[in-house]
Amino acid sequence: MIAIFATDLAHGFGFRGRLPWPKNSEDLKWFKNKTEHSSVLMGRKTWESLPFKLPNRDNLVVTSGKAPAGADVVGDLKSMLKILPQIQLHSDIWVIGGAQLVESMLHYIDELWLNEVKGNYDCDTFLNKEKITELYNVSFTEEKSFGTITRWIKKT
Repeated sequence: MIAIFATDLAHGFGFRGRLPWPKNSEDLKWFKNKTEHSSVLMGRKTWESLPFKLPNRDNLVVTSGKAPAGADVVGDLKSMLKILPQIQLHSDIWVIGGAQLVESMLHYIDELWLNEVKGNYDCDTFLNKEKITELYNVSFTEEKSFGTITRWIKKT
């Protein structure tokens, strides 16, 4: 299982359920190239923040509440973890957010792709960077025009 997300330089993840920085088409293109033809796993709030279902991907939503309209719901976190091996037989699974889902799944995620967007933005949700460095090692870093891409691999 792989997670992919972006933070600002202060590890800010979101603001009022949205990305806190201006739309960045290069970052979105990179995200699309990484996740296309795979499954993307997200929480209900992330699903509701999307303007549309992500094309060419199985859009899977984890929620303990009522199923959102149009979503392929895989149940709550406990239920999802039970069916995870079946999903992985068919495609890679990319955890795309939100912060609560990413943090609750860190022990199950094998690698992280993190885009650190240049700048600090008004954020109300943050990534626990200490937890990332505790569980993962950096295996790759690349500077892009839209941020710094770092690939983290789970420590063995």
